[in-house]
Amino acid sequence: WASPAMLLRAHACVVPFRGRSRHELLNELVGWCTAAQPFGARLLTGASGQGKTRLGEELIRRVSAMGWVAGRVVDRPPADALAALAMLDRPVLLVVDEAVARRELLGHLVTTGRSRNQPVRLLLLARATAYWADLPARPQFSSITTAPAGRLEPAEHEPDGRLDAWRDAAVAFASQLAR
Repeated sequence: WASPAMLLRAHACVVPFRGRSRHELLNELVGWCTAAQPFGARLLTGASGQGKTRLGEELIRRVSAMGWVAGRVVDRPPADALAALAMLDRPVLLVVDEAVARRELLGHLVTTGRSRNQPVRLLLLARATAYWADLPARPQFSSITTAPAGRLEPAEHEPDGRLDAWRDAAVAFASQLAR
């Protein structure tokens, strides 16, 4: 790692993925990905730090192992990224973190995703659903504004569970720092 602070990023996946409800949601999302529909979008909301990004990373890992092309949408994708997406011959999952800030890109992703012969799934991560009502009334946004929405609640509700999670995280970080 370039800096120990990089270990704190959800994308580093240092802390073990935990919580029965998280694993159930992950399994539900895998089922959604593999459903027999050509295109699908889902919105997952939750407060900052609830684990939306980490859940997205776990979904990426899971469907990648099944032969899908899967990854996070970056802030400024290369100009040829949409053309490359259109040419892929495998199912695609794209996780769009902070999706509200990427409205224009979302429109292009939906248009490109709908034109493909292979399945495309967009998992949209945001802090709240309120922002989706403001999307322009263009046809490509209908898949997003009508996408099923779910709310990610805290993984641990009880103090003992939070303490166990903290201990697991401390062990995981310590093992990474020892490398």
